[in-house]
Amino acid sequence: MNFLALNLANDIVTGKRNVEQARQFYAETVREFMRGEKPAYTQGFQFDVPHGGTGDPDKKVIEE
Repeated sequence: MNFLALNLANDIVTGKRNVEQARQFYAETVREFMRGEKPAYTQGFQFDVPHGGTGDPDKKVIEE
């Protein structure tokens, strides 16, 4: 269910779904999962996850 929540959050942020659509999809997907099905949204990220180059580009603050 964590994958489902993160995937739907990404869908909302990227404009793929609105909040109401995400709620409906969440409910439908949970029902499928509880019936023993394995919906893709519950099995892994449905968006590209960066691998590297994700560090904070900020500069170190010199403490006095």
